[in-house]
Parts: sequence; C-alpha cells; structure tokens
Amino acid sequence: MTLDQQKELAVKFIKALEWPEAKILSAMVTDDFEFDPMGRLKQVPVLHGKEATQLMETNLQRAFPNRLAMRILTVIAEGNAVAIQAESEAITNKGRKYANRYHFYIRFAGGKIALVREYNDTDHVRQVIFS
Repeated sequence: MTLDQQKELAVKFIKALEWPEAKILSAMVTDDFEFDPMGRLKQVPVLHGKEATQLMETNLQRAFPNRLAMRILTVIAEGNAVAIQAESEAITNKGRKYANRYHFYIRFAGGKIALVREYNDTDHVRQVIFS
C-alpha cells in the first residue's frame, strides 16, 4: 500500500465517523483492530476487534443524531502510519454544541487500519457529552 493510498483510507475512515456504519468501518480495519481514545475517560474505553465498529456506530449515532461534521486539516504519512489533524462540529443528543479538535495516529497492517489513537480535548468531551 502506497503512502497516498494509506492517506486516502485514513481520511475515508475519519470522514466515515460523521455517520458511522459498522459494515463500512469494519471493511477498513483488521480483525485485531484497536481504537484507543488517549484521554482515558472512563466512559470511553479502548475498543478491540471488528466489534468495535458496531460500538462506534451505536455510540456516535446516539450522541450526534444529526451527524458529526469532521473537517480534515492536515494529513501526513510515513512508513505504515498516517497522522491527521481534524476538527468536528455537531449538536449533541442533549442539544449542546460540540466542537472538538483532534489528532489521530493511524497505523496500517496488510492494507487495512490496525490501530487508531485519538487525541482530543477531553475536558470538552466531559463538559458537553458526559455532564
């Protein structure tokens, strides 16, 4: 897989989080996929395997019933990894404005995504989603 192909798949994955569908996400990830939200909020655990995509679908669609808009800012690829800076905007299921900033580290194996580490403003997540 070329660096450009990795970048394309990484962006496709992040954009798919706008209204995630497990079937689409699971086709992009390895069987031992790991989604690691680095903020360590107890409500947002590390997810493992293709089953993680079903949880992503359920949780994100519930939290953002009118979609989550993701804006890609920067995409850099080297070796088997892609780094993405992004911003989001949405209205939560509680009617609150959600606007976060992210860094995603995405590692590839065998032409698929094996690991996503998500860094974001966890205080914003805590205040807007979990309070």
